[in-house]
Parts: sequence; C-alpha cells; structure tokens
Amino acid sequence: MAQELHQEIADVAHLSACAGVDDLFAPPARRVIARLTANFLASQNITVTEFLHRAEMLERFENTGKLLQFAVQQVAVVRAASEDRPVHELVRSLFGLADDLVTRVRADKRKGLFPSLGPDGFEALAAKFAGAPNRRYVLDGALAQFLRDARSWNEKTVRLIGVFEAAHPDTEPGRFLAQTVDAIVAEVLSVPAAIEDFVGPKPCFGDGLITLLHVFHGVAQIGQYGEDQALDRLANLFAVRALPMSRAVLAAHILEEIGGQDRLRTDSVENELRMLRTLTELALECADDVLGNHDLVAALQKRSMPFVSHDCVKGSISRKDWPEDKLSWLLSANRCITGTENKRSLAEMAIHICSSGRFKNHFLSPNLPLSKRLHKLAQLNADALASDFPQRERAELAHALDAMAIEAASCAKLFESVDARRTNPAEKATALLQLFAAGTFTEGRLSRKARQTILRYLARPGFLDAACADCRSDGETAKTVWVERLEKIGIPAEASRKAMSVAA
Repeated sequence: MAQELHQEIADVAHLSACAGVDDLFAPPARRVIARLTANFLASQNITVTEFLHRAEMLERFENTGKLLQFAVQQVAVVRAASEDRPVHELVRSLFGLADDLVTRVRADKRKGLFPSLGPDGFEALAAKFAGAPNRRYVLDGALAQFLRDARSWNEKTVRLIGVFEAAHPDTEPGRFLAQTVDAIVAEVLSVPAAIEDFVGPKPCFGDGLITLLHVFHGVAQIGQYGEDQALDRLANLFAVRALPMSRAVLAAHILEEIGGQDRLRTDSVENELRMLRTLTELALECADDVLGNHDLVAALQKRSMPFVSHDCVKGSISRKDWPEDKLSWLLSANRCITGTENKRSLAEMAIHICSSGRFKNHFLSPNLPLSKRLHKLAQLNADALASDFPQRERAELAHALDAMAIEAASCAKLFESVDARRTNPAEKATALLQLFAAGTFTEGRLSRKARQTILRYLARPGFLDAACADCRSDGETAKTVWVERLEKIGIPAEASRKAMSVAA
C-alpha cells in the first residue's frame, strides 16, 4: 500500500509541482490527500472535498501535529527523490502551503463565497460562476456547507443525490453540477466506513457483498433497504448509468472485497462454497465496461484459492465416511470455484481418490448390491463429464470411474446374469434397457458394451417374434417401437434396423 501511495504522489508531482493552493484542489492531488488523511477523514465523517473547504477541519487536522507531519513527510520524501531537492526544503514549503490553504479557506468563508443553499439552489450558483476559473472551488465549498450538519454517511449521500436530481441535464450548469456531485459521491464510496453505514449489519460478509453487487447492477427494489436510504437511491441511479464516477468507485471496491480474505461465511466451508457460487454467478452477470469480466475472474480466482488448499480440502473430506462422498464433495466444490489451476487442483485430488485401494475395495465389495454400486459410479461419472475441470483431468477422472464400473460389472458377471435369466432375446434386451433407464451404466466402455450386447440380442433368431408379442403388433410396428427405444440410449436407428434385419 505504501509503495502504491508513493507512486501516486510521484505521478501527481510529475503533473504538477503543487506550488500554490489552487493545485491542491486538482483531482489527482485530492486523491493523494484523501489517502494521506484517510483515518482523519473517517473519524470526522467527511470527504476530502469537505476537508479542503472547511476551515475548522483544516485547523483541527493542523492541530493534530503528528498527522500533518506524517502527510508532509510522505510527500516531501517522494518529491525529493524525483526532483533532486533537499527533503527539509520541501517540508518547509509544504508546511507553508498548508498554512496558505487554511488562510485561503477561512478568508473565502468570511467573504461569503460558500453560501448556504437548498438542493435546488446549486444549479443557479453553477450558472452564476460559469466561465470563472474558481467555479468548481466555489461549488464544492457550497456543497461542503450543505453537508455540514449531516449526521451520517447515509444522510450525506441522500442529500447529495437530492442535489443531483434537482439539476437539469439539458443545461450546461446542470451538467456541471451533476459532475461535481458525482465526484463527491465517489469520494463517499471510497470510504470503507461509509459502505458499512450504507449496508448496515448483515448475517455475514458475503451478504453485504451481494448487496453491493445488486446496487451496482441497479437491480435493488425500491424501498428494499429502507425508506430514503442511500443504497436505494444509488441503485436507481446506477440502473440508468447515472453517477458514472461513483459507480466506477463502487466497482473498484467490489473487486477489492471479492479478492480479499474476509470469510464469506464462517459457519461451514460447505455453506461458504454455496455462497461463493451465488456470488460468482451474480458478479459475472454484473460484468460490464466498468466492472470488467477479466478483473472479476481474477478476483474470483483469488477468492477461490483457499478452498483448494490442502488443509481446507482435507478438513472437509475427512468428515466424509465413504470414498464416493469425498469425490462428490470435490465435484461439488468444482462448481463453486473459479480458475483453471484451482479446478485442476481439485481434479487431481479426485483422481487420487479414484485410484486409491479403499475406493476400489468399496466398489468391488459384495456387501453392497451391484446395482447400487454401479448407479453411484454412473452418477459420479456423469458429474465428472459435466464438470468444468480441465479437459485432460476431466477425461482421466471419467475414464477411471468407467474402468471401476467395468471391473465391478465383470466381477459380478452382470451381462452373463442377464443372459442366463431371460428366456428370449427381446427380454434380455429389455432388461439391459431397464438398467440404462435406471442410470446403471457409466458413459464409456461399460455403456458401449451394453449397447453392443443389445444389438447382438436384436440380431438373434426369435427376437422379432418376441418383440411383436410384447408390443402386440406386427413386425414393422415392433421395429419402430424398438428403434425409438434404442435411440434414447444412443443407438442410431440405422444400426437398430440393420441388426433386426439379420434376425428376420
């Protein structure tokens, strides 16, 4: 953070030497001042605009001594390095500039340059000073006076929005006023304490973040956050893309929070993962030219990283008694996290579980009915194929589950049992169709073997007669019925008719 601040100070010094008081009111200088005085501004519930236009606040800050000294030294050190000037010389110059600022603001206040106005009086002030070099300075000072007795960040923002809504966008003074208000609202939204004031108490951090996404996207319902609340007013304006600077600041805050370390929920990892999935879906829906998709994905990927750590995964799956439950947890977690490498980590853990001796012993154990074992493997296989694991790992996991199912079916002589227990080819084929319908076969070698076996039954003598008796219809109708049945399990109509023609 300090390095970023120093770079920003250097950038401002490069654009302007801040030789006079007027330079302090330029937007780049304001941003640096806001960062240097952040704790003071938060403690006083004021924006940097109010700070620079209220003499008593400037004096209060000056009287703190240490805060002013810290701010001056930070700027002096950076400027000394970039301008090749002695630090003590710059310190003396900056202290003089601070004194000049207090003197200037105090004198302008005495002259009545910052009038007390209602929400509908600011556009006339903007028109009065049209073309004047100090127009923004005067308007900011009047707005600071207007916000002077606001009791909270929420009330302060509601007042500013009232001024914004009173402006006429079809006039130049109205547009200038709207931009001025937007800049101050953006300053409010850059203060974490203001965001906390807006959102209020929430059951968990994730709920507050979802609220901010709703506001940014402009989908909050009128009155959703209480009567005359800043969040309601902001959501309505953001919905029509008003207050663009403020919306951009909120987007930056959202990105920072998504990529941060605060727990979305603290009750359980499973609930936190579910909230992460909800947050991810909503955030990507909100992506636009302000809240960029690339930046969102990067933040979500960072947010997802703790969930693929060894400790997190081990702690979560260690509570699962059966290997398939551990695998199900990993597949479920995959749907909630973002990032190729994060997903690859989970996939590799899933493959490791499938290759373990415990997994094999569990699914080859005759203590559990074969139908239940195959059904679970087929379900896991389908989930693996539908996952967004990286392609290579997804294929490897699905193949491992299919291989396990093949081995389990072979050990239990599944196909031999079907062949031995049914009296005619149509009954045998029907039995395998019923297993397909029950979700017994994994996609891969096991399902291919089942389809090939069905086609062999279709080609056996007596199949068509048995099929006609079963359907109580003629040969062509029976063929059509079977073609439709087999198409549902992935056997092309041409292959079915060809096999039945052999039997005929």
